[in-house]
Amino acid sequence: MELLNFLRRESEKSLQSITVIAIISGLANAMLLAIVNLATSSNVTRGDLTKYFLLYIVSISLFIFTKQHVLKKSSILVEDIIKKLRIRIANKIRRSDLLHLEETGTSEIFTRISQDAAQISQTVTYVGNAFQSAIMVLFSVIYIGFISIPAFLITLTSILLGIASYLRYRKVATDLLKESSKKESEFYGSLNELLLGFKELKVNQRKNDAVFENFREIAVESSDYKLRAILKLIVSYIASQSFFYVLLAFIIFLLPTYVDTENQDLVRISAAILFIIGPLESIISSFPILLTANVSATNISRLEARLSSFNDATDTAANEEISMQPTIFNDEIVLNDVQFEYPKKDQNPQFAVGPVNLRIKKGMITFITGGNGSGKSTLLKLICGLYYPQKGFFSVDDKLINTFNYHNYRELFSIIFTDFHLFQKLYGLSHYDQNVIDDLLTEMQIDKKTQIINGNITNIQLSTGQRKRLALVAAILEDKSVYIFDEVAADQDPQFKKYFYKVLLPKLKATGKTIIAVTHDEYFFDDCDFRYKIENGSFIEVEQ
Repeated sequence: MELLNFLRRESEKSLQSITVIAIISGLANAMLLAIVNLATSSNVTRGDLTKYFLLYIVSISLFIFTKQHVLKKSSILVEDIIKKLRIRIANKIRRSDLLHLEETGTSEIFTRISQDAAQISQTVTYVGNAFQSAIMVLFSVIYIGFISIPAFLITLTSILLGIASYLRYRKVATDLLKESSKKESEFYGSLNELLLGFKELKVNQRKNDAVFENFREIAVESSDYKLRAILKLIVSYIASQSFFYVLLAFIIFLLPTYVDTENQDLVRISAAILFIIGPLESIISSFPILLTANVSATNISRLEARLSSFNDATDTAANEEISMQPTIFNDEIVLNDVQFEYPKKDQNPQFAVGPVNLRIKKGMITFITGGNGSGKSTLLKLICGLYYPQKGFFSVDDKLINTFNYHNYRELFSIIFTDFHLFQKLYGLSHYDQNVIDDLLTEMQIDKKTQIINGNITNIQLSTGQRKRLALVAAILEDKSVYIFDEVAADQDPQFKKYFYKVLLPKLKATGKTIIAVTHDEYFFDDCDFRYKIENGSFIEVEQ
């Protein structure tokens, strides 16, 4: 099972220790059966009863201690595994290539790191109980073999038939659970649409109904797949359980007819079978939960393998020996015949940008204009190193940008995209002047709306325009060489829009900063040193 492989892979030594204790627990439980049978035999003396009583006390104490140990240690083990797994996946996410991460989607990642991880965490008790019960059943069957070989063979055959009955339905149930898991990812995506698009849905009932209907269909399909899997396993459970009651009938009614068996042995064998029916039911009833956790472990392993394949070869975060300082930028950034195309879908070509020939002069203001969907945001991701060109090359001050210095190149930039994320804290800033922060908040006209205290932003529930101004404060505090602003002036009132173009950008330029701004504001097109236009991926310079 992938679940066991997953646990072994994550913590082999601890799992081995727990396995040994679980074996001792199962053996102690099986010893209880032998002690009871011996104590109730016809030739037991009063002295023997005292001896068996002491053995019983020792066995039950050992069973209780080891079972508690197994459950505690397995719980600690699994929670430690999930903790390390989540941290490791988060680390792989931050080191991933943006393009591939966008293709994976947040719903898939959220489902695996939350729901699937929680499913494995909740299964630990069942794993411990099932394994301990399996050990106890094994030793009990061996004990039956010492009493009667025919009874042993009948018991073993019944158990194997019960396992075969389960395996008959296992693959079908597994496939259904995998489909359910896929639908769960779609479910999170649909729920995200419902939450993030709430305002738009509230004013458009048809759209509201359509989105909800899509959500309902996904929820129903996910539930249907899971229910069908559970029903298959229930049939398997009942069929497997029936074998053991048929087994008991064989032992009591048919075995004495065909095999010479003493009544005392018959009683001991029947007691052993009754003794193991409970643990066998525990094992079989845990199959649906273990199977679900097995699918979860498979999903997590596949996600992690996929994230590993997305590892950004230019990300030096994995190698602390490499300097994290920005590339030296004293003259110009050059894009020479740079081309980029999104991956093909169903062998169909996707949107492409380029060839782009661009010189970004230090300390200059560059505007990029163009219609919606023309490729402006894609170009910005290329410029700052988030996307990698399929053709052409970058250079900074005549130094070629390659795999070994791409991360240092990205450190030149502070960026505000149209879909920017506003962090609750000033992450990455270890030193900052509170007076400078207060002045910036006042300058952006949001000092009455929010504050930044000890690096924490007190309020980010602001209007879109105010959130962009707060993002500007955070970007300026980063004090990078190059600022990229993607439609930052949009959603601003005329007064602040004028301030942005006429005061803020020249002010940043005066301090030696380089600005690249995407804009639709034709009235301010003259407030730059260079202007470029992009149309359907094609790139041209515009005379100023």
